[in-house]
Amino acid sequence: MSKSVLKLKKMKNKIILFSSILLVLIVLIVVFKYIINKNEVPSFEGNFNTEAVIKYSNEDNFTRQKLDSLSFIDKITSQKIQELFDLLIVSSNNEDEKLNKILNNQLKNYFLKEDTLTLFHIKNEIDSLNIGFAKLKSISILKKDSMEADSIGTVNFVMNLYKKDKKYYKTIEKSARYILKKNPEILKNEFKYYFSNFGKKDTIREGVTK
Repeated sequence: MSKSVLKLKKMKNKIILFSSILLVLIVLIVVFKYIINKNEVPSFEGNFNTEAVIKYSNEDNFTRQKLDSLSFIDKITSQKIQELFDLLIVSSNNEDEKLNKILNNQLKNYFLKEDTLTLFHIKNEIDSLNIGFAKLKSISILKKDSMEADSIGTVNFVMNLYKKDKKYYKTIEKSARYILKKNPEILKNEFKYYFSNFGKKDTIREGVTK
């Protein structure tokens, strides 16, 4: 076999090897991009109505019959968590002192009068994050006490946080105690919903999951 033929053969083998390596690299890049895109949280979508958020005040009451339903507690807990975070974010990004006083009073309505430290801590946490939006991802309500004068339960929840440009920032997992407190000023069988003790996720007694 002549030297020229051997040279051509070696060159052909090198081309085949290079092509194989290139093909493997392309496949790895495609797979890597697929994994990243699959796990990537999209930017915040939808409209954030600040005027509507400012009106949140936790003034509604609920009958005992409704609160005997776990699905209703799941629904109202999701609503209250989202309302609370929306108010916290509006308050955090607001520089109007008069409006802040109004917002602070409305935030206090989500907690018992004596529970001022919980609101103080979570408000400081939101202020430090400098975020623009939050979206509840999921909740898991743990088993609650029987419906007595005051019923206390625990909820674990996952919240996606977004920067002011609507780009995803991070996901947090938290646990909160909720209190269904009898409101005799209205009707004997009506309750108000309050939060307390926001903290790290509770890992015991998982219940209803959304």
